[in-house]
Amino acid sequence: MVLLSIRDLYVGYKTVMGDLHILDDINLDVDRGEIVGIVGESGSGKSTLGQAIARVLPGNAFVSGRVMVDGVNLLELSEKEMEKYRGTTVFMVLQNPFTSLNPVKTIGYQLMEAARIRMVRSGEKYSEDRAYEMAIQALKDLRFPDPEIIMLRYPHQLSGGQIQRVVLAMALILKPKILIADEPTSALDVTIQAQVINLFKQLSKEMESAILFITHDISLAYVISTRIVVLYAGRIMEDGDVESVIREPMHPYTQGLIAGVPDLSKFVSGKVKLQSIPGNPPSFLDLPSGCKFHPRCPYVKDICKVQEPKLIRLNNNRVVRCWLYSGDEHATSG
Repeated sequence: MVLLSIRDLYVGYKTVMGDLHILDDINLDVDRGEIVGIVGESGSGKSTLGQAIARVLPGNAFVSGRVMVDGVNLLELSEKEMEKYRGTTVFMVLQNPFTSLNPVKTIGYQLMEAARIRMVRSGEKYSEDRAYEMAIQALKDLRFPDPEIIMLRYPHQLSGGQIQRVVLAMALILKPKILIADEPTSALDVTIQAQVINLFKQLSKEMESAILFITHDISLAYVISTRIVVLYAGRIMEDGDVESVIREPMHPYTQGLIAGVPDLSKFVSGKVKLQSIPGNPPSFLDLPSGCKFHPRCPYVKDICKVQEPKLIRLNNNRVVRCWLYSGDEHATSG
């Protein structure tokens, strides 16, 4: 069942250098219990997509389209109305987790406040003891060996990795319908990463939460996601179930991302040859005409340089934006 439905989403920013057109023609449905990996290089629009859904874009942003959750268009809500949806309906773990916490409140106060919000909105009578238990358990789930001590500390007394885990603990307490996680494991060591991934999968399965896992690491997206959406220059380039996208990537950009993932077995044999996509992602101040990937594409055709392809859905339920598939007899646009 579809929980999140995005239609014709457009996001831009007003700057002193002119308008930046970041996201364009974003159409995406996310089901309950689905974990969608949002992948792409830095500067592809991944974080902006998450911020647009959570309604935490900066003040110079301008937005159009629809972000529908349970039949409500979040983009049409006033800031006061949106407050009712933040936390338990939509929660975003920001790339810089320090911005999610109040620097003058203890970690314990902030986690217990999240527990209070969860209890009140679910119709449960608030209990300080119960809130404390929920906070302690969430910290234990995130592998804090001394949660009682962490509860007494302030954000500035913790490391970046610890802060990231505290914000993830807050998400576990709130149990949102939609969890947007922007590079949530970037400051964590490998063992903690594995624990966090398991917790995300548990949240998705037990609560039927929809999770948007934003990452530049397509190999990490493969481990956690049930589906992968590839972004480039603010456009969806490919969308499909994780196994299909990783094993048979269709868009040349997706192929390049996967080719750039190191193979550890070849490292051991000494036969490793790292590959990379030539060139750099375009500036949003000067996007190329036609297909935005054409200056870096090994299969570029004349039409790619002058006309941008539409998203097409193929008979294998894959979605791709590329002229290489425009002649597919089973393709439908949109």
